[in-house]
Amino acid sequence: MDLVGHLDVMRREAERAASSRAFPKFGTIASYDPDTYRARVTVEPEGILSNWLPISSQFVGAGWGLFLGPSIGDVVLCQFADGDFQMGVIGSGMIFLPTMPTVPCPSGQAMLIHSSGTFVKLMNNGDLDLNASGNMNVTVAGNADVTVTGDATITSPTVAIDASAGVTITSPTITLDGNLEVSGNISGGTGSGGGTASFNGNISTTGDISTGSLSSVNDHVHLYSPGSGSQTDTAGPTG
Repeated sequence: MDLVGHLDVMRREAERAASSRAFPKFGTIASYDPDTYRARVTVEPEGILSNWLPISSQFVGAGWGLFLGPSIGDVVLCQFADGDFQMGVIGSGMIFLPTMPTVPCPSGQAMLIHSSGTFVKLMNNGDLDLNASGNMNVTVAGNADVTVTGDATITSPTVAIDASAGVTITSPTITLDGNLEVSGNISGGTGSGGGTASFNGNISTTGDISTGSLSSVNDHVHLYSPGSGSQTDTAGPTG
């Protein structure tokens, strides 16, 4: 066999070897198993349906990690270990299609936005923006310490705090813009300096009031006129 023949045989062997190896391929998610975090992909342009392939992640562990559940039709990039088409893995990053409008994301900024409208944004100015379109459920097994060097504002029709060990708020001024309803007791001025209370309105109660040396307002008797010596009603006060 001459040199040309040898070169031709080498070329065919190289093509055969290359054809048996699978290189990175684009594909679309055909089905997804949330329990095993695997998906089947229609590999393009061949249109071949893959086996169940694991989805890679930048943060993995035993029962924890970063999980981004894909949707049917998402375009992904499949990598193949050692070029073996039977040993593929789906890249954790998916690709926005022209029919999927993106959200402006400045360089250096990180955002996680859900289709429901819930989002977490790490802004370039150091802000952390959170938005929950539904309920926000937070469970803390230990203590929760929140330090705010600026103003703290809570806007809500109803605020309910249930803490068996108590809640301590340290602030120069606490402003409640609305009604205050307390089902338990209210105590104030328990420090060494005592405290005062002032109201710009009426005070009403279904019980009794005691203050200073006066143990009961209901049992206190007022004189009709200061210094007159005659009581209006010995059974109780009238004014």
